[in-house]
Amino acid sequence: MIQVENVSKVFKITKKLKKELDIQQDSIKALDNVSFECKPGRIFSLLGPNGAGKTTILRMIATILKPHRAVLQLRVSIQLKKMIKCAKR
Repeated sequence: MIQVENVSKVFKITKKLKKELDIQQDSIKALDNVSFECKPGRIFSLLGPNGAGKTTILRMIATILKPHRAVLQLRVSIQLKKMIKCAKR
C-alpha cells in the first residue's frame, strides 16, 4: 500500500530563471498538502494538467526527490520483494 499525507514541495528559483521568466518570486510551490492512498490490487491514476505535480509526487515516492514536508509510507508485499530479489540476480 502507498499512503501519502500532506506532501508539499517547494522549488527555489535561481536568479537566472527569475530574469528569464520575468518574475519576482523566490520559490514555486509544486505541491501543497497533497494526500492519497493506493490500496493493494487496485488501479490508481494521477490525473492533472501539465505542471500539476504528478511527476514530482512520483519522484518523491521513488525517493528521487526529497519532499519539503510529508508523510510517505510504502508497504511492500512479499511477492514484490521476491520480484526485486530475482531482478538483482
